[in-house]
Amino acid sequence: MNSILRVYAYRNALKKPAGPFYYLRALSLGRLDIGDIIARISRLPFAISPQEYALLVTIFLDECIAATAEGYHIATPQMRWSPTIRGTIGPADLWRTFAPGRLPVSFNLTPGPTARQAATEITIQACGEAMPKARGRKAGTPEASVLKPEAPKLGTPETGTPKGSP
Repeated sequence: MNSILRVYAYRNALKKPAGPFYYLRALSLGRLDIGDIIARISRLPFAISPQEYALLVTIFLDECIAATAEGYHIATPQMRWSPTIRGTIGPADLWRTFAPGRLPVSFNLTPGPTARQAATEITIQACGEAMPKARGRKAGTPEASVLKPEAPKLGTPETGTPKGSP
């Protein structure tokens, strides 16, 4: 994938050195939803059968990444994707093209409204306290020093049952 991401330079007022510095923000060519991504996939030179779901998902995500690298913000119900450019440039760097890796690009991924709604409907079940991991035993250390879980005794505050009840 050989994409050129176009960016805007914003003066960074937080930097205090001698000259002005700029941070970069990707130029947004627009927003694409699921239908737009599927339209991009339909332009590819092969057909997808209903049995090839794994391939479809891979192609969908690859097309989302390609569109994001071109400067589109992806807005699907499951996720929102936008590119983030790290680093700053100086005035002499304006209107230049940088080699890949010179200014690292990452993809900002946030949950979409459907994912956020689903997150509010998740039932959580606590399965108890995690046991601490036993560190590696030194040579000659007896096995009894390893932490082992114990069942609570009847009549203790942990069980809530009075002493003597079955």
